[in-house]
Amino acid sequence: MACGIALRNALPLAMFLGACGGTTPAPATPAENGAEEARPTGELLAKDTVLDVGSATKFVGPTGWRVEHSEERVVLRVDNEDIRVCVLESRADVPERAVLESWPACVPGFVPEPDRVIAPPADGGWDGIAQINYVEGAAPGHVAMALVLTANGVHRVLLLEGAEASVGARAEDLSAMATSIRAPGVEEESFAGKTAAELDPSRIAALEAFIEEAMAATDVPGVAVGLVQNGRTVLLKGYGLRERGKSARVTQNTRFLLGSTSTALTSALVATLVDRGAMAWDDPLTKLEPSFTLADPKVASALKLADAFCGCAGLARRDIELLFEPRVSPEERIRALAKVTPLAPVGAGFQFSNELPAAGAYIAAHVVEPKLGVAQAYDRVLRASLLRPLGMRSTVVGVKAGLAGEHALPHSVALDGSVVAFAPHAEDMVDGVAPAAGLWSTAKDMVEYLRYEIDRGVASDGERVTSDAGMTLRQTARTPIAPTTAYGLGLFVSEKHGIQTVGHSGNTLGFTSDFWFLPAHRVGLVLLVNAGNANTFRTAVGRRLIELLFDARPRAEANLRADLKLDDQVTEQLKANINPAPAAAVLEPLTGTYRNDRLGEVRIAATKGGFRFDAGEWSSAIGTANAEDGSTQLVLVDPPWLGLTFRTGEAPGGPLLVLDGGDESFTFERTAPTGGQP
Repeated sequence: MACGIALRNALPLAMFLGACGGTTPAPATPAENGAEEARPTGELLAKDTVLDVGSATKFVGPTGWRVEHSEERVVLRVDNEDIRVCVLESRADVPERAVLESWPACVPGFVPEPDRVIAPPADGGWDGIAQINYVEGAAPGHVAMALVLTANGVHRVLLLEGAEASVGARAEDLSAMATSIRAPGVEEESFAGKTAAELDPSRIAALEAFIEEAMAATDVPGVAVGLVQNGRTVLLKGYGLRERGKSARVTQNTRFLLGSTSTALTSALVATLVDRGAMAWDDPLTKLEPSFTLADPKVASALKLADAFCGCAGLARRDIELLFEPRVSPEERIRALAKVTPLAPVGAGFQFSNELPAAGAYIAAHVVEPKLGVAQAYDRVLRASLLRPLGMRSTVVGVKAGLAGEHALPHSVALDGSVVAFAPHAEDMVDGVAPAAGLWSTAKDMVEYLRYEIDRGVASDGERVTSDAGMTLRQTARTPIAPTTAYGLGLFVSEKHGIQTVGHSGNTLGFTSDFWFLPAHRVGLVLLVNAGNANTFRTAVGRRLIELLFDARPRAEANLRADLKLDDQVTEQLKANINPAPAAAVLEPLTGTYRNDRLGEVRIAATKGGFRFDAGEWSSAIGTANAEDGSTQLVLVDPPWLGLTFRTGEAPGGPLLVLDGGDESFTFERTAPTGGQP
């Protein structure tokens, strides 16, 4: 699963295929725009619960949803949120008819207009899989989707309709429901009881050929790869370019920004400090740092050190703050948590956060080095307690250090679909949460780290760095995410295809990273990519390795092509919806200085090159798009900000800009009517 810095505030089209949001709700959202919403009835699920529908279909209803049963279907809704999910069976002749006939019972009077049908290769034992995205939902600001899983002539249909904000906030719940659907006779491919094949030269050559094929297909500029099996490094190599259009090539020594993969290394560091008696996982954060607090001091006092790394503390991800205030110090990031109210109690569900694990790590390091600032303390303790013992000499903290020496440049997608490099200081936002997102490393170093994880705390030179008990605690499933996936302490743990996989991945604006290993088979992979959101590439390569290890069904190629088709559809939709050069008459009335109390000042200004949006530390050209209600939306069109969208509105004092940030919205009020020259 890929987690990292989330940028585009557009609803992912492939909502059901995976998410990294959270199982906890957004703030209560009443029905919008006149949509009639009765208070949900039915049983409130106090925990994730297996539900039955139809003849023999089963799926998991997530904690906090209300469920209504009937003979034909199961309907799930959430108190005070405008969202509903219907699950039912159909024996219609084709999937499209199954969906069409199912909508009236789920949303009476709603006749959806299909936008596109996504049909990935059938997998998991299903005969067919289809996802239908609709032009709009049953009310303005709503979305609608359908998922159809077909086996043995029976269609299992999942329908989703709701306000876009609620759907976005419930992404993880929706993914969990969709991926948990089971039916008799539908069995996923299993490698249980099999022994992984030796990665001999022929299998390595096959993997390398696929890496190069996938790079070309996905337009990835450069990749560094490390592969370990049974204590040996069997592949360590760079492919492609450090910067698109330049000649310098990626090597095993090229630094890449790790993004959220940093959290795994940081949790390893904390486990090592716990082994030494500097602190305990059960220590309250307020014991380690008395000034630490949240909006509710009682909640803060209950948070333990382990809670900072389990994805279970209920804190929403706040990446928008990172984007707009990228150079805020770590101390200020920690103090800012004093205004944050968790969305749910500790342990209620998975909620990914960059700020809390960063705060936990800074606090832990400061306990060891109390005379230093938290950033200096973390850097020193990380190097002394983890990086040096593992021989990770090139791994550093922060953008400035990452850019010293051999490094890759970040790349992102432009409006025309090409992948282009951008200024690396656009990644400065990770520095304030460096333990969770800001480490830079090389394939050579990450192979050393991978061997340490596989060997349960022992470095490649045979020295034990972290106790076996500490490694077990980190690598054990702790916080459920989906039926087959959970989070440990800074690590994802999954049980799929009869094998356990442990690892972490990360996305920033311009980098993608991934590492995972199979503990029972002592084999693992590291991928470092200098392109943001390169998840199609990394998942395809991972699948190809599984095929080579277990002589699995050859699905990597088909999955790659299907994902590329979806990526192309998203790009084409983006291009079709955006006017990159709107008339001056449209943007001139919006020029000026705007302010949001949390995100600071921004400006819209006319320049010789056109209108620009200036956030202070960065800026972008502006395009426009039309919202469903006919109003004008402002869309940033320069990479890596492409797709960041602002709704426009009016207030007595002048225009408003509204940025939807997933769990919440941010309103910028105009404070001065002219933007001036950025």
